Amino acid sequence: MSTQQQDLQQASKFLVDHIQMSASTSGEFPWIFTAYYAIDKDLNIYFLTGPDTIHGQQLVRNTQVAVAIADSPQ
Repeated sequence: MSTQQQDLQQASKFLVDHIQMSASTSGEFPWIFTAYYAIDKDLNIYFLTGPDTIHGQQLVRNTQVAVAIADSPQ
């Protein structure tokens, strides 16, 4: 198995083992939110949000998002 394949396997395991992410959108002002997420086999991250939320409205205008997923054993 190549190093790249090992890295992808480790990333996939990390993402599957966790359920929440913090994400940031931008528009007239930056906005940070927390959401539950799911991933597919290609490591695309999916989450649901309402179209009337601040981040939902900002995502319509600007699809660039910063995401952080951390291990927090608290």
